[in-house]
Amino acid sequence: MGTLGEKLAAASGVVALVRPAPSRIGIGLQIAERRRARDTERASIMQQAAKLRRESEQLLARARDLAAEADRHEDDLDQRRVAAERDDDEIVKGYLTTLCESFERALEDKARLQRAADRARAVAVDRVGAQAVSDYDEVRDRLAVATDSDDRLGRAAFEMLEKDRRSALREYAGALDALARAPQILGRFVAFIADGTTTLVAPIAVAAPLPTGSVITRIACAFWQAAERAATELGGRCTVEDGAVGGLLAVRFPLQQDAALLEVLIDETISTRPSLDAMGIEPAFEMAENIAVRFDAVDEEKASSDTAASGGVEGGRSLPEVAARLGLSLRDAVAALHDAGLPFLDDDVEPGAEDTLRVLLGEVPAPALEAEASPPLDVTPAAAGEIPLAGNIALASRMLAKLLRDRRVGGRHTRMDNAWGHHFADEEKQPARLVAEWLERDGIFLSKDNEHSHHISINPRRLRDVHEIIEGSWGRRDELRRG
Repeated sequence: MGTLGEKLAAASGVVALVRPAPSRIGIGLQIAERRRARDTERASIMQQAAKLRRESEQLLARARDLAAEADRHEDDLDQRRVAAERDDDEIVKGYLTTLCESFERALEDKARLQRAADRARAVAVDRVGAQAVSDYDEVRDRLAVATDSDDRLGRAAFEMLEKDRRSALREYAGALDALARAPQILGRFVAFIADGTTTLVAPIAVAAPLPTGSVITRIACAFWQAAERAATELGGRCTVEDGAVGGLLAVRFPLQQDAALLEVLIDETISTRPSLDAMGIEPAFEMAENIAVRFDAVDEEKASSDTAASGGVEGGRSLPEVAARLGLSLRDAVAALHDAGLPFLDDDVEPGAEDTLRVLLGEVPAPALEAEASPPLDVTPAAAGEIPLAGNIALASRMLAKLLRDRRVGGRHTRMDNAWGHHFADEEKQPARLVAEWLERDGIFLSKDNEHSHHISINPRRLRDVHEIIEGSWGRRDELRRG
């Protein structure tokens, strides 16, 4: 069987050409194959993307875990830092408390020996008479001078004379010997220096009473005087902050480079007080560098009230008595006296110095500027923030005079808006506020945030400037032109 052509070809002996079957690779198949390749590639990419997404989610979860762990570590570090600061504060407080207690014990021991000597002296006066006791005291004093001056001949002579007089005053002599053998009383002051700030601490508890004539009171006055001198002589009249460290009296000021000179100032302020020298008070100084301490504010207004409540003996010349009469805290009285250059040797204030303070505090007939009517105010100044000079001086004068009358000085402060808002007419209040803000920026006002309000008081270190502003003679009055 076959086709006709095949049969004829077979019969004729001719080989027939066989045609290949047509190719099945066409455009459709090429496109299909490409699509399959793309689908395979897409599936692979999607698998990789899914894998990467899973890994990303795992990494994100790990990142969140790591961030949470980092937060826990930071919290732990903060807790450790707070605990370390608390431990440091406790160490500092313990050290300072020990210094204070040792100082107080030494003072009490010395006072006990002094009381025993006073009792023995009274008994000796009753027994042998005041003249014999006074003669014996003089002999002992001369013996001490001869010993200190290395006068061998004088020492030998007075030793023999003392032995001769001793037999009649044996108990009194023994009490004086015990007093002489008592060690010097070491009062250690510590300066903590960190971050450009010096914090000076005295061996006196903040809560310690400061009665007239007590050794503690004299030490406190010497401490504050040294701080005022340091601010003036070493710190370029820098600001002095009063507070407490570890419950002890402290001051703080921006002083670092010359902090070592504080030792000289403390030694001078104590050694120049004869009463402290007679007690055998020996100041010691310690500097603790790169140690920041917790500085707590003190209730300065309470201190002012306590001083005023203690009263002042009429005519008494001691610094606490004068401060009480003037209505100042003891701390502010020291600052005011130092700023005015007024002496208070051995913490006694001469009548002339007290009179000068009274003038600076406004306890004199009102100056002409305050007595006369204030000049009309031009409340539409030519330049922004500027008011007329005469109006500024008058406003500042009235404001400062009122604050002085109310004794808003140093620790006794009042709300800022009380200074410019009261006792001024409505059209004066805005310029008065600008004046008050200028006085604060210049340091004539001390500022303090108290009970969510801004308080100010007159800086006791600027009483001379305040007095000159009130009387209209201040050399810098032109600067008051701009509020």
